Amino acid sequence: MPEPKPATEPKSISESESSTALADELFRPYPQEDEYVQFTLDEGVEVLVFKDGSTDLNNGYSDKRVVLTLQKYIHGKITLDEATRTMLDFVPKGNGSGSFGGCMMQVAGQIPYTHRLGHARLVQLLRNVYYFLGSASLNQFGIEIYENFEPDLETEYNDRPTPADPYCQTLNLGCFFAQLSQNGLFNMATEGIRTMRRLEQTEFDDGAYRYTDCYVSLAALWIIFAGQSLYTAVVEAYDPRLSPGGQKQNALHDPGPLYKGPISGKERWAFWRDALKAAAERENGSDESRRLAKNAAEVMDVIERSFQF
Repeated sequence: MPEPKPATEPKSISESESSTALADELFRPYPQEDEYVQFTLDEGVEVLVFKDGSTDLNNGYSDKRVVLTLQKYIHGKITLDEATRTMLDFVPKGNGSGSFGGCMMQVAGQIPYTHRLGHARLVQLLRNVYYFLGSASLNQFGIEIYENFEPDLETEYNDRPTPADPYCQTLNLGCFFAQLSQNGLFNMATEGIRTMRRLEQTEFDDGAYRYTDCYVSLAALWIIFAGQSLYTAVVEAYDPRLSPGGQKQNALHDPGPLYKGPISGKERWAFWRDALKAAAERENGSDESRRLAKNAAEVMDVIERSFQF
């Protein structure tokens, strides 16, 4: 298999950090869209032990069976219907061990956000499987998958890269979450607002903040892939119970220190757009983050105009 080619030259973490090994780990290059992505599982997940003591991959559910199926489906070796039937076949035989939600997250984090077809296929498959699980008569294993999947996603979402969850994986997962939100599969408004809120906390012109490139890129991807649903959540249909003093106030929705306007409305949308425009002009920003910020700001203009009727 050929070595992946970097999509862009990654930027170092900070001028003050001397650990180039850590920088290389955090800022891995992306495979190109036409390259084959070989999915892997975290250490320990490969060992499959079922309740009856067997390790037969044909005996019920396992994370590895899920990954092998996704491997074939993402790369077009099997159809959406075939992949859906295979996934659903795991559920009635739910005597295995593993976490379906966590497994899907691992795979999503390994699909480059530039691999648009891969993410689109994963979202389509998840929609098919999840809707079936919500309407079918299931055993306890299937019920647990259905009831735990959205909480598992919310728990796993991370907008701060670490050596364990590097820069590229953070962006890949952000792209995945944004598409889940835009497709209405799950209500991910809080994750989207939480990500955009980073634009209200970071001064783009000082070059001192360690993860500015990642935060800018992640916010831009949310706009590019889920801008319409974010606009609706923040401007058109914001739940007043989430506002300060409301019955269900969510601190993640509160504005950051750089933004002084209302928690919802066009003012906040305009602030995000202006912040992305400023990020697109940052001299010390990576080519990738500046390009994404520019594209996202243009998308925001289009979305706002499209709601003026």
